[in-house]
Amino acid sequence: MTPPIDETQSLSETDPSPQNSFTWFYLIAILSFVNSIFSILEYDSIYVIGLGISQFLDHLMVALKEFLPERVNLITLVGMTLSLLFSLLFALFGYLGNKKKKAAVIVGLLLYFVDMGVTVWLESYESTFFHLIGLVIIGLGIFRLFKEKMPSGELV
Repeated sequence: MTPPIDETQSLSETDPSPQNSFTWFYLIAILSFVNSIFSILEYDSIYVIGLGISQFLDHLMVALKEFLPERVNLITLVGMTLSLLFSLLFALFGYLGNKKKKAAVIVGLLLYFVDMGVTVWLESYESTFFHLIGLVIIGLGIFRLFKEKMPSGELV
């Protein structure tokens, strides 16, 4: 016997959690940094899901290492630090999204959109495709987040 339907149940309780969409930010952060590590170790990278800016930094590091071989360690340190900072920024968007901070996830979505432009510029079309998927998933999470009832007094 099926339980009776509770008509007082809110729509947000039946929709998937918006936080599930924001885990995409964590995926982006982790894979971007892993790609950078693979690039340093000269393994094949899995740029498909990572950040375009990380791809750009990795290519720049390779070029600078050939042009300035005496500065390999410094170039690697600076490149990895920048890659880590971008990865941490996107992990922060995931964390703030899980805390239902609407402004933060909107900024994250916009930065990811700009990053998609970098993938187009780098002609990394598989990565561009996954950026589109990520933008849709994150956008749906933002849509569901705005549909949720806000406690009184909460603005953003």
